Amino acid sequence: MLNNVEKLKELSKEALEFYNKLKTEEVAVARYELGNGVYAFLSEYEPKKRENASYEAHKKYIDVQIILSGSEIIAVETLEEMHGAECVREYSEEKDIELFSNNEKGVDHRLSAGDFIILLPEDAHMPGVFDGVCDKVKKAVIKIPVR
Repeated sequence: MLNNVEKLKELSKEALEFYNKLKTEEVAVARYELGNGVYAFLSEYEPKKRENASYEAHKKYIDVQIILSGSEIIAVETLEEMHGAECVREYSEEKDIELFSNNEKGVDHRLSAGDFIILLPEDAHMPGVFDGVCDKVKKAVIKIPVR
């Protein structure tokens, strides 16, 4: 769900407050505890080529990925479809992540500064990909517990 502020508001008031803070303040690269099990982390990185990327999926958390600067592609595929692909790393309960090979079937979403996407547990996703110009990306990821 791209840029759906109403859905974000529905999911978590803490996430919405942090999203609004990101729009008005410079926030440092770090991890932030937001309350009620919601947390966020900010990172900066160079996106990778698609052939070096893999899909990931989470069971315990909803991801809200917000591009603060630069741009990247986030490919999204159903988890059901990914279970037919090669599993690169089995699900880790501790890290809440499972990795799958790149199956080239997902829907690409190009996000630029100010854009965000909400990724539910049924959404396998491959973030941090570029296809041409490779801008350094600053991104916030808000993790909302599944209730």
